[in-house]
Amino acid sequence: MRLRRIISTIALAMLSPIFIGFAAEPAKAPVSEDASPLQVVDIPTQGGRATTPAVIRRPPGARNAPAVIFLHGGLETQPVDRLKATSRGPNTMSRFLAAGWITVVPTFRPRNVDPQTRDALLDCLDVLAYVKKMPEADPRRVVIYGTSGGGSLAVEIAGEVPLPAAVAEEPASILFTGMFTKEYRQGDRKMSPSDGQDLMDNPNKYYTAAIRKITQDKIRRVQCPMFFAEGGVHVINRINNEIVFPEFAAAGKDFEVKLYPAQRHGFSMKSDTFFEDCQAFLARHVSPRP
Repeated sequence: MRLRRIISTIALAMLSPIFIGFAAEPAKAPVSEDASPLQVVDIPTQGGRATTPAVIRRPPGARNAPAVIFLHGGLETQPVDRLKATSRGPNTMSRFLAAGWITVVPTFRPRNVDPQTRDALLDCLDVLAYVKKMPEADPRRVVIYGTSGGGSLAVEIAGEVPLPAAVAEEPASILFTGMFTKEYRQGDRKMSPSDGQDLMDNPNKYYTAAIRKITQDKIRRVQCPMFFAEGGVHVINRINNEIVFPEFAAAGKDFEVKLYPAQRHGFSMKSDTFFEDCQAFLARHVSPRP
């Protein structure tokens, strides 16, 4: 087991909704859009709708550049204007851009009817394949970074395809473990994150033998190093600290968990400290520029 740091105790609260992000610290000024324009692309996807949109920005003169794909939280598809706002910053993505990374901000099919549908995962895999084929990108240095529901997808992707590293802030592991299903609540009605409240409050009650097998099988397939960040406020940290991280440790996976005290869900998108820690983690695992 190559465990660098794991947080075993953490303050938990139950007030903030699971998939809504809030700023933690002011980020640096964004990169000029004259120097790095926003490009909206429609990426071909498997099944369902034919394409999914993504907003891409490139460092000036990018060649063999690393790329980071940001996966948003929530159960619903985001509009392009929101993807543009995320790409534009000022936030962690604009800091990645300033540091020489190609930034990619896609959306994906919704999971608010069936939280366990693979549609969103398949869309993300298609985005990843597209980015690896971009002429400016180094396919060996494409990483995934997700928050909340997107963090859950980041962990799943790390078990589906080879990656040099992956990053997740407070992943919504009621999705990753398979606990949150359409049968859990009201069948085929559209669900909101609060429908999973009891799963977050009492995750061990729902960690049945069947769910344990699903979780352990997914974690066993994860091959890349992972960096997990948590703010210690949102109750979603309970399932991660009590179930997911111990399972990662038991499986001998290479992962880090870092606590950012008193930060609310979604803090990583505005936190300079998180970005610096994330960059340090990636520097250890993503090969240097050729």
